[in-house]
This record gives sequence, structure tokens and C-alpha cells, in this order.
Amino acid sequence: PSRTAEYELTTTLKYSILGLNNLELLNDKVEVRKIYVRDSSNITGSEQEAGQARTEMRRDLVQSMVARLQILTPTQLDELQRKADERAKAEAQALEAARRQQAETPQQSPLEIPGR
Repeated sequence: PSRTAEYELTTTLKYSILGLNNLELLNDKVEVRKIYVRDSSNITGSEQEAGQARTEMRRDLVQSMVARLQILTPTQLDELQRKADERAKAEAQALEAARRQQAETPQQSPLEIPGR
């Protein structure tokens, strides 16, 4: 008697959109799940089915990502760039403030214990 088993395949595609100065404007992911049945009496057929499922999943992932990218308007991208610029500026200011604070803080000299 042949035995069958169901397998669930999940593939995730993570992507980022970088703007000016390599600032990340957006990062997201798309995920596709597919279930296929593996028949222990037909291993070759099952392997072909698994390969076909993976090929279909890659195609579905690319189509999903393209669909998401197509709905982004130039105005939205400009707004994402503006926000990324603001974040980068705030991070640079915080880094500079921390550096300045450290420079202004008196450094403790090593404690010398006079010889006994």
C-alpha cells in the first residue's frame, strides 16, 4: 500500500527600496504557501510535483512583489524619501550630541595608590 503525506511549503521574499544616499525608504515581505501531496509509491512524480510547486511559488512571489511596487506613486516615494531624510538627520544629530557630551565629560584619571 502506498502512503501519502501532505507537505506545506512556505517561501518568503523580503525586499527593500533604497532612495537617495542609499537610505531605506521601505522594507516589506511577501509570503506564499502551497500544499502538495507526496506519494511514497511514486517518488519521481512527487519530486517533480514539489519542483513544480516551488517554481509556481517563485512566480507568485514575484507577481505579488511587482503588484505591490506598481501601486507606489511618485508622491508616495517622495514622502518616504522625506521621512528617511528626517530619520537620518535625527540620527546624525543624536550621534553628534552623544559625541559632544562624551567630549565635554571630564575623563577620570586612573587612581594612583601611593606605595606603602
